[in-house]
Amino acid sequence: MEKIKVNDNQAAFIVLLKEFIESYAQNHETMPISDWLAMELKAHMPDKTTSEISSMTSGILSSLELTKTKRESLDRALSKRGGSKERWFAQELKNAQAEDRVQDIYNSAVKAQGDTLRRTGIIDAEFTEPPAETAPTPQDAAREIQNAAVLGSTVDAEGYQVVGEVLGDASSPHSRFIEDTLISGDTTGLKAAAAGALKTGSERGMLPVLPADTSDDVFAGMGYMAVEKTKAAATKLPFIEIVEEVERNALAVAAGTASSVKGASVGAAIGSVFGPVGTAVGGVIGGVTGFIAGSRITHAVVEKVQEVRTKVVDTVASYVAPVFKKVCEGVKAVGKKILGWLFG
Repeated sequence: MEKIKVNDNQAAFIVLLKEFIESYAQNHETMPISDWLAMELKAHMPDKTTSEISSMTSGILSSLELTKTKRESLDRALSKRGGSKERWFAQELKNAQAEDRVQDIYNSAVKAQGDTLRRTGIIDAEFTEPPAETAPTPQDAAREIQNAAVLGSTVDAEGYQVVGEVLGDASSPHSRFIEDTLISGDTTGLKAAAAGALKTGSERGMLPVLPADTSDDVFAGMGYMAVEKTKAAATKLPFIEIVEEVERNALAVAAGTASSVKGASVGAAIGSVFGPVGTAVGGVIGGVTGFIAGSRITHAVVEKVQEVRTKVVDTVASYVAPVFKKVCEGVKAVGKKILGWLFG
């Protein structure tokens, strides 16, 4: 694969993210997450008022907690006979009185897939979805959110190469704590660290691809997805279980977004989390988290990510929206192009 070039913004963000994760590891025993996150945000953004810092902190943590609650609700639904992810998501939209946003959510998820495919070079032009014969259902939207998340997971591992170029072989004094947390602990603090770094990086211009008014829910969603994918890989789950984790977490994030973000911003938020921006950020977050956890975790994560990549390529038709199948030369050609882009 062609060597990835690290620009100044990427390098600065990776260092910032490492500082947040290391700080959390150092202070997790002596401070509640809310106090720690407020302290860290203020340290990195001293120009912000106490009220602004408080709002950022509560926004990030409440979004993470909401997503965690949604994930638990989804797991309960799937433990019952006849439960399905798509039915659960439809009920969530109904509960949130967001059924009028289905078209927007569906379009955003499909567009996220198109943007990811364009990033890989599979399609080379802006894609506008043709008018559908029938309006999409909540179940349709759920399927395309899952497709976007899984497709993004096949390309986000380039972040590991970027991280390696910037951090080199430095070791962390907190590697064991990070490793233990990823394997068996509560990862809320790591997600908060990731979201806090994203918020800070955006405010400081390190993430120019994100709009200036990006909501805290988006930062929290990106952090949640990135850490959960890293955790699934670090625990060496079988391929199909990693894909299942990605799908469940994607729907939990989307359900939380639909119930907390207002109006037309719902689609934009979902598009940011599951499109190329969220994919790229997720790879970097996973790379930094795995890297400072030590070589044992790093190697395990990279190994599983490669396995997921290969097997998703083998069954790529299942993870590409039907509208995109029509603009590609064929499923085999799509698989070959993804494979070539991934492994060069």
